[in-house]
Amino acid sequence: MPMRLAIHNARKTKRIVTRTAKNILCNGRKISVMVTVIPIKAALLKEKFFLVLFDEITQAVKRKNLSGARKGRPLEEKSVEVEKDGCIKDLEKELVETKEYLQTVIEEQGNVNEELKNANEEILSSNEELQSTNEELETAKEELQSSNEELTTTNEELHNRNAEVSLLNNDLINLFSSINIPVVMMGIDLVIRRVTPQADKVLNITASDVGRSISKVKLNIDIPDFEKTLSDVIESLHPKIFEIKDKEGNWYSVYVRPYRTMDNKIDGAVALFVDVTERKHSEQLVEEACTYAESIIETMREPLIVLGDDLKVISANRSFYRIFKVNPEKTKGCFIYDLGNGQWDIPKLRQLLEDILPKQIVFNDYEIEHNFESIGPKTMLLNARRLANRHMILITMEDITERKKAEEASAVAAKAKSAFNSMVSHELRTPLSALKESVSQVSEGLLGTVNEDQKKFLEIAKRNVDRLARLINDILDFQTFESGKMVFKMENNDINEVVKETKEIMNLVAKEKGLNFILNLDERLPKIKFDRDKINQVIVNLVSNSLKLTEKGSITISTTQENNVIQVSVKDTGPGIQEEDMSRLFRHYEQLERKTGGTGLGLAISLEIIKAHDGKIWAESTFGQGATMHFILPIEERRRRT
Repeated sequence: MPMRLAIHNARKTKRIVTRTAKNILCNGRKISVMVTVIPIKAALLKEKFFLVLFDEITQAVKRKNLSGARKGRPLEEKSVEVEKDGCIKDLEKELVETKEYLQTVIEEQGNVNEELKNANEEILSSNEELQSTNEELETAKEELQSSNEELTTTNEELHNRNAEVSLLNNDLINLFSSINIPVVMMGIDLVIRRVTPQADKVLNITASDVGRSISKVKLNIDIPDFEKTLSDVIESLHPKIFEIKDKEGNWYSVYVRPYRTMDNKIDGAVALFVDVTERKHSEQLVEEACTYAESIIETMREPLIVLGDDLKVISANRSFYRIFKVNPEKTKGCFIYDLGNGQWDIPKLRQLLEDILPKQIVFNDYEIEHNFESIGPKTMLLNARRLANRHMILITMEDITERKKAEEASAVAAKAKSAFNSMVSHELRTPLSALKESVSQVSEGLLGTVNEDQKKFLEIAKRNVDRLARLINDILDFQTFESGKMVFKMENNDINEVVKETKEIMNLVAKEKGLNFILNLDERLPKIKFDRDKINQVIVNLVSNSLKLTEKGSITISTTQENNVIQVSVKDTGPGIQEEDMSRLFRHYEQLERKTGGTGLGLAISLEIIKAHDGKIWAESTFGQGATMHFILPIEERRRRT
């Protein structure tokens, strides 16, 4: 109780308070204790602290009692009285303290009640505020939830936008990496923003130059007033295009355009450098080709005229003006049919220009005959070509008037020649046949005995008669080929059988000269279509030539198949053919030094026969080592498939 009271007084007075507490039981004995309460001030702490000290005062009482006993009173009496007085005083004191304490407790209780009442009111107010705050928090929660949903939506949109931006950036990077054109993007201050890899090679602008002004980069191409051009494009918003040539002779077409943002604002410039070196070279070649073509046209001896789609004259060469005696000023731009007082208004020319050329791009050797006012009657051969992409018509004119007259005269002469040859050949065959028969009868002794000398001369006459008969037959065959009246009987035949028949015919001659006649035939050859008699004639001609020229050795005929043709070869061991004679071998009436007798038509006729069979004939020879004659015939079934 004294300690509570001391603490209460110290709290109230904020001073040191001392109280005495008696009859405090401690370790089995009662002691008196001096309680001292000291208030402690702590500047950094809001709570109030008190220091409580306890001092035992029992010994002091005993000394006081001992001093009274020394004055002569009986010890027991005095101690009883003292105890009584002390007890009364203590009780009174305790009563007073108790009253004070009770008063203090009552006051504190009143204060506490007042504080509780205030606290209760504050709690009620706080409760209302908390309820209001709770409602606000609920509203804030809903708003926060709504804001959270909006933020989520915004976040998704930003994520999608970032993905699109990332994809766009990747596309842009890949596009710039793939473009084989130097491109430089700059800001308004002409600071480089982005470049393509090709700019390093052409302009000497690398990725490390991004962020630098274009004026601080030394370009490989010297472009006059390039910065001014960029600034003008940014200010005027008008693109500029110009061509420039670098030190190595390469040409570039430079496109400078304003850099526009998404909201159509100008934020710089873009420069593209397109390599047009090939185009420049092409233009130069075209220009040279035009000059070359014009030079050729001007030097052409044949007249040439160029018309437009409207059939008006675009240009003509010098020969046209000279031959047709027209004025260039009055010709260009004039309608073709109005030229020279209408002398070109020709029905066949109208047909060519209006009916034939619109359907065909090229028309060659279109013949017209017309009596021109300025140059008289002419026969013209027209060659026309329509240039669809240039909308032009080119017409060349060849004057064949004299040639036409010559051809007509030649045709008359050829007809007369043919008639003469036919008449002469027919008239010669009959007496030759009679002469041959007569010589044979005399030589065989049917008309009397013939001695050896007579028989010798009769054999010479017989050989010459045979030679003359062969000459007449060759001339008639060749005449037939020239007139185009030769008839071929195309049937399936075995080429090996024809070769074997030839050997039977020519084998006697070979034996008389002591030559070996060898056949090397491929028995697997298929039957093909050809004229048996004509091919037999070809093989006989080739073998006859070899027999005439070969004095010793052999004659070899071989047949082979290769791809879609059958090849027949006649090889001899004669003197061979000189290289300069190879080109004359199949000419008409040609006699090489290696030949002995003949008309010179045998190989020419063989050539025509093989050509009529869609084949080919040729010779191979090393002079002094013999010669080989080849011809090939197509296999019809394979030719039809191909």
